[in-house]
Amino acid sequence: MAFYWFMFLIPAFAALQFSRPHYAPRRSLTQGVLWSVALVALTFTIGLRHEVGGDWGNYLPYVEAAEGLTFQEALKKPDPGYSVLNWLGANFGGGIYLVNTICGLLLSFGLIVFCRQLPRPWLAFAVAMPYLVLVVGMGYSRQGVALGLAMWGLALLLQGKLWRFIAAITLAGLFHGNRPL
Repeated sequence: MAFYWFMFLIPAFAALQFSRPHYAPRRSLTQGVLWSVALVALTFTIGLRHEVGGDWGNYLPYVEAAEGLTFQEALKKPDPGYSVLNWLGANFGGGIYLVNTICGLLLSFGLIVFCRQLPRPWLAFAVAMPYLVLVVGMGYSRQGVALGLAMWGLALLLQGKLWRFIAAITLAGLFHGNRPL
């Protein structure tokens, strides 16, 4: 349980530290390193979890069902983005851990890119930790990926990149559907 508290307290401390007048600008080298460390730590925390989350038992059969499929067969499954990740995990090693790590990377990347667009990025990151990361990201992989890609899309939209926003939202739709295997 202490680990989950640290996942909240570290960004909360950063939010307090970098809200002072003497904090480093958002685009400084220090900030870039801190955000990179956050990306790696969050990705592997989400990806290497074991029997954690509401989707753990439900998603193991997805990986097993993808074993031996061709890439084209995986693309024809519901939620083709997630099906391709399961195909990779089943046929190239890593299993559910590879799938969850890639899902964690996509959620973490989208969250960080979005937070960095906001006036108080570390505060946004800290606020996202309890529910968005711990509940959605570690409990519902497909929805977490879709949300991460949607946040990336919103960051692109804030930069005026409409077509890239549309591409990110379309990609998000490849991960989150409601049809069974």
